[in-house]
Amino acid sequence: MAVRTAWYNNIPYAFDRATGEWLWRPSPVQFTDDFIGNAFDATSKWEIVNSNLAADPGLVDDATNGVAEITLSNDNDAEQGVIYQNDSLQFQLDNKLHFQCRISPHVLPTLTAEMVMGVASATSAVDFDTIATSAWFKLDGSGAIVLETDDGTTNNDDKASGVTLVADEWAVLRIDATDLTSVKFYINGTRVGNTLTFDMSKATGATGKVQPYFGVQNGVGGADAAVGTLYIDNVSIWQDERS
Repeated sequence: MAVRTAWYNNIPYAFDRATGEWLWRPSPVQFTDDFIGNAFDATSKWEIVNSNLAADPGLVDDATNGVAEITLSNDNDAEQGVIYQNDSLQFQLDNKLHFQCRISPHVLPTLTAEMVMGVASATSAVDFDTIATSAWFKLDGSGAIVLETDDGTTNNDDKASGVTLVADEWAVLRIDATDLTSVKFYINGTRVGNTLTFDMSKATGATGKVQPYFGVQNGVGGADAAVGTLYIDNVSIWQDERS
């Protein structure tokens, strides 16, 4: 690992030059989880949704560095698995929020299955796209990563990132919401979707309250046997402002 220090918005940070992963950043508000331990923390940090999955989202046994997973089964039904904070929306987009995670599609989604990774307001049992406020990366069966934001007024769906993952390939995903008129997305340290404008300027006050959000679903609009497994190595959120 080649670690380098730099400054961003007049705040120092350290990052891995090979992957672009932020390793350290001082912040008045910070949350991080490496998913290390003998059990998934579904008491104080996380809550899960298990809608027709064969197993609850949780930790991968003996995974190096700690890894959480969400796995769809191949039953012919509609399924949804989510790791989130039970709609306790304690992070504020308009407080200059940064989100980062390291993920891998252990099994690429098939058919109607899709994976989302980012921040969101209250969850939806119907469809991830019906969540009121969100900023996330989305992955479908092609392995192509697309970018999405929604502030309840301006909705940007399925915008190409130009990056495609294969099964078991790891990627560091980062969202920079320090300027809500132009939210920025990064994959392995490189900005993607930079010719587009992701305007979330209406995501202030109550509309801008979010939580970390990882979800896998299939069968939206009808049952099918789509599969997919999302691995999550870590997640971090920083806010440059407390209020």
